[in-house]
Amino acid sequence: MVHTVLALAIGLVAWFAVFLLVVAAVRGIFYPLIAAHDYEHSWGGPTLAGAWAVHFAGGALPLPLWVLLIAGLGVLQLQLTRRLLGRIGPWWPIPVAVAVFLGAAAFFIAWLHQI
Repeated sequence: MVHTVLALAIGLVAWFAVFLLVVAAVRGIFYPLIAAHDYEHSWGGPTLAGAWAVHFAGGALPLPLWVLLIAGLGVLQLQLTRRLLGRIGPWWPIPVAVAVFLGAAAFFIAWLHQI
């Protein structure tokens, strides 16, 4: 039961990270098509080129870091499975999974309030 709950929690965090990755990449790459109507007041403005460059740098360039984050969540899932189902492996995945989920939940709530 503990494995099911923690695996679900980390899975939800991973899906949320994938969602944010896609949103950031699409907005960064296709900024002029998505939000070019208000580039004078956006980051990098007042020119369209500056706004596009800043959104590209903030959205598309960190993609390798997002991939590392998702890979790290996969390693956490694997270690949880080894510890809780196989009864082997280190003890650290359990508190780390709880902390990651609580941190992601707090981030999700803050993200919802800024939309």
